[in-house]
Amino acid sequence: MGSYDSVDRAKAVSLEDNLHRLRAGLRYVFSRRWPKEMFGDFSRRVSTFLDEDKRISEKNILWCWLKEEARGPVELKERFFYASLYCFAAMREYDKERDEMAASLATRCALELGRFDGWQEFMSVVNISYNGRLKGAQVGKNIRDALYEKLLELVKRGPADPKSGWSCHEDVVKDFELILEGFLDESFSSFKIDIGDFITRSLKNAGDVRKNYFIFKKNNLMLADTGGDE
Repeated sequence: MGSYDSVDRAKAVSLEDNLHRLRAGLRYVFSRRWPKEMFGDFSRRVSTFLDEDKRISEKNILWCWLKEEARGPVELKERFFYASLYCFAAMREYDKERDEMAASLATRCALELGRFDGWQEFMSVVNISYNGRLKGAQVGKNIRDALYEKLLELVKRGPADPKSGWSCHEDVVKDFELILEGFLDESFSSFKIDIGDFITRSLKNAGDVRKNYFIFKKNNLMLADTGGDE
């Protein structure tokens, strides 16, 4: 927790310093994810699209990686490309003393970096090793699998209030809906699903979530029968 600044300290950091931090963060992430590439070469290629007022093609985006065009899912490169593009555009606007535009672009850069992190987490959670663009159906299935594993982890912990326990599916939804929504938003922000319905279906269908739900429901019934003394 010590690495976080207070609100007052964060407000005191200048726009110029924040832009330099963003660029340094991009450089660090780039060197870790693509160690055989040069960030300087990548930056120069991305900067050629600063004046583009139309959709940038997937081919254009992949062109920015010189040595490893086929490595890793396209989605990761796409998000990192736009994070970088917005950062470089923000720095250009700042140099022209257009601070409001620079701040807006810096915010978009930070947003895309967050989405990039979410995709990396997604890849690690579902253990994907894939070159190219992930298919929509495959992505949906893998995200639902990741959500199911997260729900199972929560259900194994039992009710948020052990004394009241779970008497029906709605009790589980009430305990974990917000937590799962937060997990989805943090890791897979572009994926939309009704979390309450997802929890209910997971509890109804055969599987580990349903099995563990009934373990706790059975235990709650046993406690009720004994007056809650055990």
